[in-house]
Amino acid sequence: AYTAALSAKQPCPAPPELLAARATGHLVTTQIGRDALDAYYGQGDSDATLEIGMLFLFGKGVPANIDQGYAYLAKAAEMGNPW
Repeated sequence: AYTAALSAKQPCPAPPELLAARATGHLVTTQIGRDALDAYYGQGDSDATLEIGMLFLFGKGVPANIDQGYAYLAKAAEMGNPW
């Protein structure tokens, strides 16, 4: 869709919310984003696990909880996430 829009000199379609947030390096703070992260976490996605940990560490969209945030970060590391 992006290539076709570019070739036709049309605006590119908007990326999905979760992808846009990751591409710009921002934490996902909306409930829709949090639900999507939870779904990815359930599938063993280490990036989603890392992002959920960051949400808890900084209290973005959820109450801040350092212990829970650290637990998610440790799990992401166990899953092979280099961050």
